[in-house]
Amino acid sequence: SFFFGLAGGSMWDELLRWQNAVAFGKTDPIFGMDIGFYFFTLPVIEFARGWLLAAVVIITIGAIAIYTLRGAVSVVTEAGAREDVAAAARSAISLARPARAHLSILGGLFLGLIAAGYYLDRYDLLFREESVLTGLGYTSVNARLVALSVLTVIVGIAALATLANAFLRTLWVLAGSVAVWVIAGILVGGIYPGLVQTFIVAPDQLNQERPYLELNIAATREAYNLAGAEESLVDVANTPTAADARQDLTDTQSIRLWDYRPLMDAYQQLQALRQYYRFVDVDIDRYTIGGTERPTMMAARELDTTALPREARTWLNTHLFFTHGFGAVLNTMGSVTTEGLPGLSLLDIPPRGTPTLEQPRIYYGELTRDYAIVGTTQNEFDYPAEADQQTRFSGGGGVGIGGLWDRLLFALRFGDFNLLISQQIGAESRVLMNRVISERVRLVAPFLRFDADPYLVISQGKL
Repeated sequence: SFFFGLAGGSMWDELLRWQNAVAFGKTDPIFGMDIGFYFFTLPVIEFARGWLLAAVVIITIGAIAIYTLRGAVSVVTEAGAREDVAAAARSAISLARPARAHLSILGGLFLGLIAAGYYLDRYDLLFREESVLTGLGYTSVNARLVALSVLTVIVGIAALATLANAFLRTLWVLAGSVAVWVIAGILVGGIYPGLVQTFIVAPDQLNQERPYLELNIAATREAYNLAGAEESLVDVANTPTAADARQDLTDTQSIRLWDYRPLMDAYQQLQALRQYYRFVDVDIDRYTIGGTERPTMMAARELDTTALPREARTWLNTHLFFTHGFGAVLNTMGSVTTEGLPGLSLLDIPPRGTPTLEQPRIYYGELTRDYAIVGTTQNEFDYPAEADQQTRFSGGGGVGIGGLWDRLLFALRFGDFNLLISQQIGAESRVLMNRVISERVRLVAPFLRFDADPYLVISQGKL
């Protein structure tokens, strides 16, 4: 019960989605089922079938073991000391009519669940990876689907016969039902689809698969909301005039000129400004530049404490002084200077340009793997200038670390004795931890699925 409960507990997300299922309002062309069925209901039904099948198998093994043990004990008790106890155990089940009835019921349930599996496998064909498409192709529709339907009926009849055997209580019905299932699985489920694929589909694949390719393309267009896209022909023989070109190519700023790899190098060379700042990656977004919404490319200027000079990598510098990155760099996709460099709209430290950036400090990002302690007696490094600017953390995050008990626990948590002996930590001090964005959001909301690549957003003057 414990281990089966664990298996069921892992399905909490699927169960919640099933309980709150909604219809998509679209049906698949093969089975006529609403698309929501495949997202919300089918995974739960398949899990329940597998869960019950495993339970029946384990219960059957336990029942056989118990009947064997009881039979052996009974024979030994009645006949006295027997030399061949193993022989007595082997004969116990064949002699016990209740045992045969019990095992017939369990066998019937097992075969019934196998038949249900074949029935559900029909729906899984929609997710099958064929050589030319994903979903149902010619062989799946004309062979595999038929084979699964036939196997469902054959194994279903075998299950009913096995259940009926609870009254007849003979062993040959059990053995015969299993044999029919195995033979039918090989002939109908394996050999027949292979013959259809080899002798019908392979010699003329394009024509045989054409109707299913059309269904696949139509479903893809529907999924991406492209079904209503307007199609038009272009007369390539008509040479445009200069006026036509100016009218049709007014939005050249939307043409992407920059590849993110050389752009990253340009950012690092032109805008890192100090060796301890680094750009992790370049992301694509849209911002209003010069009164027009334009596609842009942008990167955050993060602090890399590993790039500090070796003599500067002290505990105080790493955790109390160098606590955050500063600002970002942004350019439109089609912006380029006469020197061939990206035409930056947002640049420098302190940041200037568009969009406006009022709070440029980055305490949580993709490089922030060290914990930081804020609210100490030590001011934090803000950004480089003739006289380096300093600041103090003004956010609302962090966990209080002012008390001795808290400092002890965090010293154990981070394996850092300096948390206990540092004179800079006071009553208002807080520790910022789990600062890598991709890890942080998974701790906050483990029930969501996140993109592997987080990206920076500038909103209301903040990062």
